[in-house]
Amino acid sequence: MQSPYAPPHEYEHSRRIDALPDAVYAYVADITRLPTYMTAIQHAEMIDDDRVRIETSSNGTTHQADGTIRSDPERRRLEWGSDPGDYRGTLVVSDEEDHSRVIVRLIFTSSSNYPQEINAATKEPDPIDRALEAALDSMKNILEGEGGARTPAPE
Repeated sequence: MQSPYAPPHEYEHSRRIDALPDAVYAYVADITRLPTYMTAIQHAEMIDDDRVRIETSSNGTTHQADGTIRSDPERRRLEWGSDPGDYRGTLVVSDEEDHSRVIVRLIFTSSSNYPQEINAATKEPDPIDRALEAALDSMKNILEGEGGARTPAPE
C-alpha cells in the first residue's frame, strides 16, 4: 500500500570537526558509542557481522529496533538501514585540509515520513532536523574535547 505522504523525504546535515578524519571515523564506526552523541538512544550493539540492535527511549517508552549496518573504513563511510526498510542513511567523514567534515544523510520512505508531514502542516521545527543537528553538535563537542552530548532543542 502506498503512503498518503510523499516519500521519500531526505535530510542532509554536516559539521566541521577539528580532529583527524581517521580518529573521527573510528569514533563513529563504534556502534556502541551511539548513545554518547544521540541522546534518544539508550543502547546500541552489533548482533551479527552486519546487523545492529538499537534501544531508544521516548516519552517514557522504550523501543527496540534491528537493522543493517555496513562499515567501509577505507572510504570512512557507514551505511545503515532499518527493518523493514523504510529508513536508511549514510555517514561519511571527509578530510578537509586541517579538519574533518562529517556528512550525514537520511532517507525516509513510506509512512515513516509522518513526522515531517505533521511539522510541514503545523510549521513547527522538524524533530528529525533538530535531532540531527544535536547529534552532530554532540559529536563535535566530544571529539574536540569540548563536552558531551547535546539534546535537541525543545519545540
